[in-house]
Amino acid sequence: MGITTEAAQAVLDYGFRYFGMSRIIGIAMPEKKASIRVLEKVGMRFEKPATRRGLLVVGYAKNKPL
Repeated sequence: MGITTEAAQAVLDYGFRYFGMSRIIGIAMPEKKASIRVLEKVGMRFEKPATRRGLLVVGYAKNKPL
């Protein structure tokens, strides 16, 4: 696992454990394939494309593990 993937996993764990979040979302620009791969490697699943600040992005999400 690369450093970026490890950091992303740590952020997810922290959000679920210490902030009590039930769902965490992540966004990336469609052409940023490495960013999308990190989202997928930490277990996030594609939800839908969206527009943020006038830019097309793809949305990924992960629910808190049971």
